[in-house]
Amino acid sequence: MNAGSSDHRGPTRSTDNRPGLDLLVLAVCIVAFLLHCLEYAVVQDDAYISFVYSKNMALGNGLVFNLGERVEGYTNFLWTLIHVLPHLVGLEAATTSQVLGFFSAAGLFAATLALARQVRPSDSSLSYTPVLVLLAANGSLALWTLSGMETLLFSMLVTAGALTYLRQLAGRGSGWSTGAIFGLAALTRPEGLLFFALTCLHWLSLKLLDRDLRISDLVPLAVPFLSLVIPHFVFRVAYYGFPLPNTFYAKTGIGSEYVVDGLLYTWKFLVDYGFWGLGLVVPLALAVGTRARAVHLYVGLMIWGYALYVTAVGGDTLPQNRFYLPIVALMYLELGEFGHLAARAFGDWLSRMTTRALATRAQLVCSVLLLATMGYYTFYHARPQIQHVVLASQEHNEGLHELADYINSQPSSGDLLVSSTAIGIPRYFTDASILDLVGLTDEVIAHDPKPLPGIRSAHRLRSYNVRYVMDRAPNLIYFISGERPIPPAEKALFMSQRFRQGYYLTYMSDDRPVYARRPGVSQPEELIHSSGEFVELYSRGLSASSQDSTEAILREAIPLVPKDFAYAHAWLGRRLTDQGRLDEAATLLQEALAIDSTCVKALAHLSILRGVSGRVPEAVDLARRSVELAPLSHYCQYAYGRALVASGRFESAVPVLLEALKLDGNAPTSVDAGFRLGVACYNLDAPKRARVAWEAVLRADTGHAGALTGIQMLDEGT
Repeated sequence: MNAGSSDHRGPTRSTDNRPGLDLLVLAVCIVAFLLHCLEYAVVQDDAYISFVYSKNMALGNGLVFNLGERVEGYTNFLWTLIHVLPHLVGLEAATTSQVLGFFSAAGLFAATLALARQVRPSDSSLSYTPVLVLLAANGSLALWTLSGMETLLFSMLVTAGALTYLRQLAGRGSGWSTGAIFGLAALTRPEGLLFFALTCLHWLSLKLLDRDLRISDLVPLAVPFLSLVIPHFVFRVAYYGFPLPNTFYAKTGIGSEYVVDGLLYTWKFLVDYGFWGLGLVVPLALAVGTRARAVHLYVGLMIWGYALYVTAVGGDTLPQNRFYLPIVALMYLELGEFGHLAARAFGDWLSRMTTRALATRAQLVCSVLLLATMGYYTFYHARPQIQHVVLASQEHNEGLHELADYINSQPSSGDLLVSSTAIGIPRYFTDASILDLVGLTDEVIAHDPKPLPGIRSAHRLRSYNVRYVMDRAPNLIYFISGERPIPPAEKALFMSQRFRQGYYLTYMSDDRPVYARRPGVSQPEELIHSSGEFVELYSRGLSASSQDSTEAILREAIPLVPKDFAYAHAWLGRRLTDQGRLDEAATLLQEALAIDSTCVKALAHLSILRGVSGRVPEAVDLARRSVELAPLSHYCQYAYGRALVASGRFESAVPVLLEALKLDGNAPTSVDAGFRLGVACYNLDAPKRARVAWEAVLRADTGHAGALTGIQMLDEGT
């Protein structure tokens, strides 16, 4: 089928190839993009989910997340298989994935340049530069290139598939390579099926218009594609038991909330990188207004069809436009073509008004200014958001690594079951089994979610099943945001009597709480609270922007909480302590402990209040119990050491205060811990150690009165 013979076909082969200049333009843009990527280089926790499967495959355990559980908790089969190799040869999977991500990005740039030359073959290489500049300036593309995920490989394959198809239309290739590339794309992500279907739809429409349709002509397209996709589908059904990945069942659904989410997701992408919808409109304008209708209709069909799909499924759970990156190159290609035609039309109009030389210079200046404006906007508009995502991802990963270290520090860690909504890092770096609260790697939660009344599901991950999780009785339950529950799967746990009575809040560090199963306590009978309204209020209270708002919201929540829920009282007591309302705080903390005697921070805060009021023996007992429950909490160790000093047990206080400083020497209470350590050493007749402690306090707080007095006493020998 010669695409140059009809006005609805593609352009003919280039007669002006300049490979040297092409390579120079390509190399400069790729290097610039690499520098852009290095600013956002953080491997996402979700990447480690695939690495877990790869590692288990390399170890001979099969493509599984938890040993013995066949659940397809990944959507990137080819990417996962590729990462079996680094595990076999001893390379670091995360670094390998970043290298592969960059080379995939380089392949995307090369395919985009080749595609631009295919669409408009007779121009100079510099005329294709705008498309590559916009790609290099795209922050979302840079973020996901070194994320450890398959996004760039998939984007490259989709763009390469579009390239080979347009070459096929121009009579420069067959459908065999097109089918094979889209087959690899479908193995990389399920959306590859959609892009192949859109390609076939376009091909069939051209054949019908030419009245030259023969089913046998589909063979070159279909055979290589199906030869890759069908074996994978058979494997999926035979090995995992379902026709779609488990993540599909866990993440997607039918309902207006998904469409609303999808519309918001699409609009964000259009604002960030689609120039407020221009990227969707331009393909239609080019299809109507140019001779290469077939080319622009095809590119437009790929863009529009995929945009409808992303909108319908509700977008993505991960930030910064990840789902839309596979069509970014195609969209920029169309914007580049539109800009080229507009610039040429402007030059022709100006040449009629003035000299051709002046018109050419004016056209060049306007083109450069327009590209600079678009490139600047593309680079800077979403940049603060992406920087925030990078910092949040780094903090998120630090918490998960801390969780992994905590798991590994437990006796028989390989026998533990840990539950969380973030699962990649803790599973990859430990031998514990991980129960995914939102069901990405759990068949029951994905296929049989059990929503509860009053739990609001604005979060994209809406699936959960509290009864099932409690039946599994995990040893540890980790919330990604600390003590505040955010996803519905976390909020819903508080409605379970088995969770409220069977778990207590301990601390890997003061900023990293984790719920631990109470040792030696038989699991209570399950009773689901009638409404989750108290949980919603509790969650809002913990994130309120001011102490007054926190107090108002938590006071509204307290009358609604179940009789065995202590955390609203405890949090409000802690807030009132910070405000200096000590009597009110003590009352609330006492109420919290009457509800739950293992409420760790209530024990520690009440200990300090008891010490202030002179009830020292009670302060010691409360703090000791808090340390027994949370030995890694700086605050608990500090409260205990403070109480021991107040009780005159200086020898016992020293190691406790040293442990508090070791756990967190930068905490707000670390200065006071250092001062009291000096007091203990002074009373133990260890003046050198006391001086060291007080001098450290003065380095942190030069005006600390107690430390200044202590140093003066040492200098005077009193």
